[in-house]
Amino acid sequence: MKKPQYTSDGRIVRLRDRVNFAQQREYAAYPDLLNLQIESYKDFLQEDLHPIMRKVKGLQQAFLLNFPIEDSSEIFQLEFMSISLKNRNILKKNVVKGN
Repeated sequence: MKKPQYTSDGRIVRLRDRVNFAQQREYAAYPDLLNLQIESYKDFLQEDLHPIMRKVKGLQQAFLLNFPIEDSSEIFQLEFMSISLKNRNILKKNVVKGN
């Protein structure tokens, strides 16, 4: 194996030119990832729809698949009626404050 040749300032002498494949003339447009996440969360909750009008997907589907819940003696049964989200503004204030 040959020893590398050095210039007067200590850099290695390159015997051939490097080919750089990283430079692109056209760049792909990236999607708005924050908006995508927000829309996905809204779609998961379906909070803007009346409980009767909600589709069987997201949080609604999770509850419908796991209810009714019965005790081991099958005397008591817990049924799912609807989802109601309240006090979301309090949560937003706590997030901003860092609580």
